[in-house]
Amino acid sequence: MRKLKISLIATLLIGINASSHAQLLAYDNKDQIYGAAAVSPDAGGKLLGKLLAHCSQYGEPVRRAGENSLNSWKKKHQPYLDENKVIQREVMAFINDPATPEAQRKVFKNTFETGVANMIDSQYKTLETSITMLSDDKQKASMCMSYFGSVDAGKWDLRNNDPVVTKFLEERIAARKKKGDN
Repeated sequence: MRKLKISLIATLLIGINASSHAQLLAYDNKDQIYGAAAVSPDAGGKLLGKLLAHCSQYGEPVRRAGENSLNSWKKKHQPYLDENKVIQREVMAFINDPATPEAQRKVFKNTFETGVANMIDSQYKTLETSITMLSDDKQKASMCMSYFGSVDAGKWDLRNNDPVVTKFLEERIAARKKKGDN
């Protein structure tokens, strides 16, 4: 865990960037993958939740479609979301470790908590702007439905957006099951 201290901030920032921009990244080492796994797929689910909340104002059919898309996405990603929570607890344990100097703890905690939220908000604002700049509610509803259609088509799936983190999470899940530590 001490090695994690050295690259935690950069690693978390890489993870934040990868999950908020849904782009394939090349990782230099396992610590960077670990950092991305600490953020993803939870950040994707939060982003979808914010999108659903916004799009719900454009009518009941849009809200239902969004809820269906989000629920389907969550169901598909549940094992990854569960492992993501385990990794987040590990990171928080490291951050809260009394052996970690106070100044570093503050920076790490801010990066992990505030940085992730800020990146999700930034990505959300991009999506929201593409909706709100349209001239009428029918067009806005259509844009929302298009986003939900892309979720249903798998374009928001971790497996498609970050196969390296997907593999990392799957390996951790398999190792935990093998140990009987689910």
